[in-house]
Amino acid sequence: MIEETKRILKNLAHDLDFDGKYAKRLIWYAKCAIADGNDLLRDHYYTRHSKIRVMNTYYLGKSDGDMTGEMIDISMGYQKFFEKQMAKAEKVLSDYKQAVDVLLLILDMPSPYSDILYMRYVKQMTCFEVAGFLYIARTTFFRQQETAIRLLDEKLDGGEERKEFVIQK
Repeated sequence: MIEETKRILKNLAHDLDFDGKYAKRLIWYAKCAIADGNDLLRDHYYTRHSKIRVMNTYYLGKSDGDMTGEMIDISMGYQKFFEKQMAKAEKVLSDYKQAVDVLLLILDMPSPYSDILYMRYVKQMTCFEVAGFLYIARTTFFRQQETAIRLLDEKLDGGEERKEFVIQK
């Protein structure tokens, strides 16, 4: 379980960055799908993600001019695209909720441990910067960091209701 806690801490700053370019784009997709009746999202798919098809049948023969198969292919591709974007948006939101919960657990820890985890994984300071900021030796920093990770792991495993909310796999 320590490895899972370290993975959560490693991704903590990225998951808390809800204003990032990727998260903004996914939220834009979700808002377009809900508010605009999928028209804006469909236009975006057709212009950027669909396969290029010949839509002008003027120069084609009568048997070659049937575009029903291509239109069905584009529609099926749009449905897959839409489902994939909605799944990604839901994952970003669940990761953000999990990161906020872990951040609250970190801030609830005793002073040197919460400071170490906050500076190291949220502010993304290096080990040397954190040790210098807290006026401790590097060996003390690494020892206290391992203790802080173990304490956080115990908190994540502690309550069953908290475990269900925090670890969603």
